[in-house]
Amino acid sequence: MNGSTETILSKQEEVDSIDNRVPVNGEKVIDVEKAEEKRELKIWIDKYGSKLISYLVFVVITAYFIWSTCYYLNTEDTNIDVFNSTTCNGYGFLVILYSLYLYGFLYNQLLKPYVLPSLKTAVWQPSVSFLNSIKYGTIIFYISLLIATIAYLAFDTNDNRSRLIPISGLCAFLGLGYIFSSNRSMIPWKTILWGLILQFFFGLLTIRWEVGRNILECIGAKVNILLDYAFEGAAFTYGDFLVHEQAVFAFKALSTIYFISFLVNILYYYGIMQKVIGFLGEVLQWIMGTTICESVNSAANIFLGQSEAPLLLSPYLKDLTDSEIHSVMTSGFATVAGSVMAAYINYGARPQDLITSSIMSAPAALCFSKLMYPETEEVKVKKENIQTVER
Repeated sequence: MNGSTETILSKQEEVDSIDNRVPVNGEKVIDVEKAEEKRELKIWIDKYGSKLISYLVFVVITAYFIWSTCYYLNTEDTNIDVFNSTTCNGYGFLVILYSLYLYGFLYNQLLKPYVLPSLKTAVWQPSVSFLNSIKYGTIIFYISLLIATIAYLAFDTNDNRSRLIPISGLCAFLGLGYIFSSNRSMIPWKTILWGLILQFFFGLLTIRWEVGRNILECIGAKVNILLDYAFEGAAFTYGDFLVHEQAVFAFKALSTIYFISFLVNILYYYGIMQKVIGFLGEVLQWIMGTTICESVNSAANIFLGQSEAPLLLSPYLKDLTDSEIHSVMTSGFATVAGSVMAAYINYGARPQDLITSSIMSAPAALCFSKLMYPETEEVKVKKENIQTVER
């Protein structure tokens, strides 16, 4: 009796195991439960894998920063002057890099998904509505800004009024742009004004402010160190005579162009360049009121060339308006690619000057392009339905 019962139970287990399997190709079978577990695991990895990796990287980098801080405090003088001397080549530089990384991490993990939407709804939108409700509020703001700018220029050029001569060139460019504008009645003056304001503001930060100058000098020094690696690689391949002694263009300058192009494309492949450019493009769009496509393209031209920058928006190029196409072209002509910048540096140009001009040219290009060719069509590609090409 017990034997027959065990036989029946064993047969039932075989039936249950067979019911949970699906035959494949007549012989192989797949365990449905295991397949379901693998599918759920894959879904979980796709959903949380990248976030988990970012948290692990954050823990490792933070641990290294804490260890470096402890080492610095135990071995170096904590005087502020000593710390300032290391802001480009020591612990101070590490603090700057970690601060930038921490801001990016908190922005992606906390600020962008949770904090900023709440602030936009609770603070920003009511504030804008209140300011717009004030009669002549916008006019008063721009007039106050103009008076402050004139007062600053009058004070700053007190020792040499000839420094004000370039203002006539700026006025000439704006006047020619207005005269040859395709539609003067549709010129977005808010975009024009904010383009000039941003250009002036970037100039103050990077030229007149000592901290800004020091930051750019540090960046320029790092760029020179990076290019030195390209020179050493070229000398290793072609020899010191062609690269260092004769400085043949084909072997020295072109090597730096290829080197920078490789680095940019590596950053592009891993999506790092797209994230940086997308962030800068959103900032330009938010401040100047330009469309997302032309803003992202203008930001991309700070790093990429005229032919590479529009590739970030390749799926949407066919839907751009004539005004947006004109902005894409103008932004391309306004800046130089990172690889070409390396060639200029090779000929003796200061990296900080080239970097400053590229940053200032991004809003200036949008300003002038909208003055010459203002938007008159309905924009099809908007922020809600766009995503930069990842690879």
